[in-house]
Amino acid sequence: MVAAALAAAVLATAPQDRPGHAWGEQEWTYGRGPTSRHYFEYGDRYPSGHELAYGRGAGSFYYLIFGDQIGSAYFWRYGRTEGSAYFWRYGRTGGSADFWRYGRGCLSETGWREGAACTGAEVLVLQTACIAQVVDIAPCRAINARLDEWLANAGTISSRPPADVVAEMRRPLD
Repeated sequence: MVAAALAAAVLATAPQDRPGHAWGEQEWTYGRGPTSRHYFEYGDRYPSGHELAYGRGAGSFYYLIFGDQIGSAYFWRYGRTEGSAYFWRYGRTGGSADFWRYGRGCLSETGWREGAACTGAEVLVLQTACIAQVVDIAPCRAINARLDEWLANAGTISSRPPADVVAEMRRPLD
């Protein structure tokens, strides 16, 4: 128990430029780490499905609707760096459509197939691309299924229905 808490604390405070956890088809399907389907279904910290639905910080559905930095619908629409629609269209490094198609490492289709390592910040960018439906891999389908369930039960938690915010985020890019 202490070891698990220590590992979680180290992961939470690790510098964002260091390699993170392996991800990809193999890890999603067969792994038990933070980027596995098992953790998504049964974990309780980010990036688990539980944290998405019930958390308040970046990476949660609440933050998606009410936040204003990476991981929010607002940032997807108005931001200019990784995690924004603008960067997805015009960028050339991780977090862009160009890098997804032709790059190597995290935030690339090749990295997904080969099991590259991702930092927490990169996982957040990937999650945002999943919700915007510009990337379609197994974790995206799990995230979006959980989001659709959350939206169905969200009601009117703001002056603007959360489903409208997500629908705007999912509109096709120019």
